[in-house]
Amino acid sequence: MSTRIHSTAAPQGDNPDAAPRVSVLMPVYNAEAYLAEAIDCILAQTFDDWELICVDDGSTDASLTILRSYASRFACVRVITRPNTGIVGALNDALAAARGEYIARMDADDWCAEDRFERQVSYLDAHPGCAALGTWVQRTDPLGSPAGLQEPPTDHTAIDRGLLAGDASVLVHATLMMRGDALRTIGGWRLGTDWVEDLDLFLRLTEHGNVANLPAHLYTYRRHVQSVCFRNYELMCRRLKEVLREAYDRRGILDQYNDTVIRTDLAPRQSAAEHYRNWACYAIHAGNKPLARKHAADALRHAPLSPRTWKVVYWALAA
Repeated sequence: MSTRIHSTAAPQGDNPDAAPRVSVLMPVYNAEAYLAEAIDCILAQTFDDWELICVDDGSTDASLTILRSYASRFACVRVITRPNTGIVGALNDALAAARGEYIARMDADDWCAEDRFERQVSYLDAHPGCAALGTWVQRTDPLGSPAGLQEPPTDHTAIDRGLLAGDASVLVHATLMMRGDALRTIGGWRLGTDWVEDLDLFLRLTEHGNVANLPAHLYTYRRHVQSVCFRNYELMCRRLKEVLREAYDRRGILDQYNDTVIRTDLAPRQSAAEHYRNWACYAIHAGNKPLARKHAADALRHAPLSPRTWKVVYWALAA
């Protein structure tokens, strides 16, 4: 990605004390492998009236060093460091420091299109009843190779219907740009909802205003087996049903809630070998033979006795 050089001065023009239109919240935990790329794509935005608030959540790698290097060069990059408590605490600390009219999310291991902010701000300016706006997503494997598209519904009714069915993928957390007043009115991210904090937030936002998705792939989401959701899958499943029950109760429709039919697809968890097999297949389809063989070898390492793994190994070698 070619990085557009952002001024080392504050991005608000002649008045460095003026609040930016957009505050970007980026929680960071042991993201040294991807962090510079994530920050560079923010610096490259065509819309430049923003501040980036990076919260180092007790990283034990070089993440904090990388963050401080950017903050020393770019006045629009601010760094908060804190002991590790998880994404909810990190995001709320960032929100407390945010000055922007709009609050945008960004993950430390992803990247986004250069016109993402410009297009989201333009939409929110034109639709004052919209509390939060996401985008479509390009998924990648851990090395950044394409691994499928995610195209959630664009209208509020379809999104809300999906959320009440427990499907948090109808909005992608890190793609959101939200109205700061709406986010603060609902109390930000709720303590005790780690690993389903996105679904809980979305449900409460839809009770406050409309939500939507832009029908454009403006965000690239990196999948890897070290992700928080992968490592905390069972607890995530339990908490998902808890926040859903609370949402049904808030809306006065608790009699319609039945957790035996909510997200029955969540169990069992997809194994690491399945992830690697899927990534190998995407790489084969893309004609990337070396990457296909690497993922096939990783699948074999995790599931050496699986016939499905050996089938993918054969496909990768024969490609």
